[in-house]
Amino acid sequence: MKKSKYFMLSQDVEIPILYFLWRVKVASTSALFFRFEKDFSWKAKTAYQRLFILKKKGCINTKSDESGNFKVWTLTAKGFQAIKTKLLALKEEGYASESLTHDLFVLATHYGEWISRSDTKDVRFLTEQELRRIESSDLPAWAQTLQSHKPDGVWYFPETINKNTVALEVELSRKRQTEYESLGLFYSEEANVHSVIWIVQSQGHANTMRSAFQQKTISYRDIHNFVLVDDLKKMGWASQIFLGPNQNSTLRNFLESMRHSKPIARPMQFHSNGYVGKILDFRVKSFNSSTYAPNTKS
Repeated sequence: MKKSKYFMLSQDVEIPILYFLWRVKVASTSALFFRFEKDFSWKAKTAYQRLFILKKKGCINTKSDESGNFKVWTLTAKGFQAIKTKLLALKEEGYASESLTHDLFVLATHYGEWISRSDTKDVRFLTEQELRRIESSDLPAWAQTLQSHKPDGVWYFPETINKNTVALEVELSRKRQTEYESLGLFYSEEANVHSVIWIVQSQGHANTMRSAFQQKTISYRDIHNFVLVDDLKKMGWASQIFLGPNQNSTLRNFLESMRHSKPIARPMQFHSNGYVGKILDFRVKSFNSSTYAPNTKS
């Protein structure tokens, strides 16, 4: 009886954490703190304590990359079963990450300065996990065409005249030429996508990709904006778009401009060090180092 009671999950706090982890696949302690800080009135020390309880309940765990230095929180089979009935109809079940590093960079770029749920009520976020798992008929109408290719993330801006849709692609490794040609064709024909943000390794990588996009596409649309992954790590959303139709704009300014049909002077509060860098802090405990038991291993 005690064991059953111990496993009971809070509908207001723990279930939302599990659901968010399912959507994004992986998250750092700091990412989960920033996501729910305002909703749960968390203090900085609270995040790890709450996550450690969920770990003891068997709903989440930490995973590391092959080097053993990269640690993030992920859902477990038990955690997935705990929220499965609360999800929309699934065409395939699943929750695991195929690449921890890639998925953490996706999370950091996708949510970035908008990680807090209360800051962007005029923006809709759709993840690759949702596009991949949820039945197409249950997806929002604006996302139902994103099936032959599923971006790493999507921003949708329903309050703009054009209902702007921006896709995110994080390229930490190179694809074959034919794959990039197919992507160029997809995005040129997918009129619902107004722009694509690419996070790439180098300027040469971007030039190769753009050339491939144009290779077999008669009706090529110049909607591809490129940001360097090294810039993202250093400057977050202050990184400059170095290639594309919005060249020289920062990622932050570009995304902010998508939120409005006309430019609006609106004060924005940004974390002094940039949320992206904090989200990419993959040390499980260092973010709240005073909260964990001394005998607990990472």
